[in-house]
Amino acid sequence: MISKEEKKAQKLIFDAKEQIFDYFYDILKNKGNKNFYILSNNNDEMILPVLKKFNLLQHFEKVWSMLKMKLTKQYVFEHLNEFIDVNNKKIALFEDSYKTLEIGKSFGYICIGVESEMNKGKIQTADYIIKV
Repeated sequence: MISKEEKKAQKLIFDAKEQIFDYFYDILKNKGNKNFYILSNNNDEMILPVLKKFNLLQHFEKVWSMLKMKLTKQYVFEHLNEFIDVNNKKIALFEDSYKTLEIGKSFGYICIGVESEMNKGKIQTADYIIKV
């Protein structure tokens, strides 16, 4: 069950006048043989309806909720080969959290910061920055 705060956030996303996932639609145009996964700190009951609403769910191999799994992103990064086949693959991490970007960098991931009003100027160490 999702919390009142998650319901409120979900409503804000659903009511957005702009296409908030434009950057991802652009990436999909040149997807090639890349696989996409989501590791989220949110509840999957929050995430999945948003992905469905914006017709994105089918583009992800797997969606993991760290809350549901009772794991941290750092743990998943440390044991990534237990979750996905990472042999001979480059990992690109799209993230809005400075801390998680830094963890990703420590594992050698290409780190793409997703900058919004909430984290403006706080993710400058990312390899690339996408402004939403």
